[in-house]
Amino acid sequence: MLRYVLPMMLLLSGCSMATHDDAQQKFSAKQRAEMEKTLAGLTPGKPTSCVSVSMVQNIDTYPDTMLFKFNRNRVYRNDLSGGCPGASFGEFPVFQVHGSQYCSGDIVNFRDSSTGMLTGSCALGEFTPYTKSKGA
Repeated sequence: MLRYVLPMMLLLSGCSMATHDDAQQKFSAKQRAEMEKTLAGLTPGKPTSCVSVSMVQNIDTYPDTMLFKFNRNRVYRNDLSGGCPGASFGEFPVFQVHGSQYCSGDIVNFRDSSTGMLTGSCALGEFTPYTKSKGA
């Protein structure tokens, strides 16, 4: 009996993993399009190492990238150092900030929104400002 159960379990687990991977790829494509839409019409500037916590109105999280929104005319893109598999759908960021700024090298922990369990940690990279040009 065990001889049949083990192969069946392996077969079924492979199916569920393939389904999860497919869903993750589709979700990533959707997120990528959403991020591109947010940055459309904005011009990237010279990267900076820190941004003020008090100026950030909203933070959008994408796989390996975070967008720190100041207003509709200024968004800072942060490509997380070394990538960050924990930054995905259903996860929320918890920052370890020292002072009044988010800075490159600061640690971001990601937690599952339903359980609160830690799902990953990453370091912030440099902040690239995207701004609307004055003539637009």
